[in-house]
Amino acid sequence: MTRKLLKEGIRFVTGKTQNLKIQGRKNEAIITAKCLRASRNLFEALKNPRVKLEKIERLVKTKNSLASLYKKETGQNWPM
Repeated sequence: MTRKLLKEGIRFVTGKTQNLKIQGRKNEAIITAKCLRASRNLFEALKNPRVKLEKIERLVKTKNSLASLYKKETGQNWPM
């Protein structure tokens, strides 16, 4: 993941931007987008005091599963 994409990805995860353009190999772009969405879902749930622990646990599990796929596809750890 490039520095620029990491910076824009953080902006996406934290809700500061709604759209993000990902360039590169198709499979890598798809798994990156899925990881970003999962990271954003977890971030939003953690900010919400009404979200139950079970949902947080499910979101963490989903993000970690996608991060594992990201590592297999790119050879790099998911940075978020």
